[in-house]
Amino acid sequence: RPEWKGRALIANNVSAFNGGSGIHTFRTKYVDIINNTTYWNGQTVGYQELFPNRSEDIVIMNNIIVPRPGGKVTSNNKNTNIRWDFNLYPTTQDVFVGTNDIIAEPHFIDIQENILKGNFRLSKKSKGLNSGSNELAQPKDILGKTRPTSKNIDRGAFEQ
Repeated sequence: RPEWKGRALIANNVSAFNGGSGIHTFRTKYVDIINNTTYWNGQTVGYQELFPNRSEDIVIMNNIIVPRPGGKVTSNNKNTNIRWDFNLYPTTQDVFVGTNDIIAEPHFIDIQENILKGNFRLSKKSKGLNSGSNELAQPKDILGKTRPTSKNIDRGAFEQ
């Protein structure tokens, strides 16, 4: 088979309370994981929240990554050329650390296990507001709202 040379995009998703990981790649090349919100995944299999695995040339930016209690933000297994920056997560981790990462609670408006009833938008006190990178910014958020609404985009799936 010919090798895939294009890029894949995983953007503007909310992944919460899953048995497996929130988002991960496996034996994959050329993927951009941009402006996603993951929360308390890996509950059945114990996977990390958002991670590349045996992957190459993966960009992970502007995400909000909240592992379940006792869970981990990410991991690194035989990866090459991983770019990780402008992510927000509540617990210190040293697998991939971006210069512009924020380690703080994201302060969601209303977390509920039924994500259709919950509200994973950021409250006004969140450090994720107006702090993302515009470099690979998605023009719209998960609801189709234009990004950015200020100088910088918000981290995660929603633009305020």
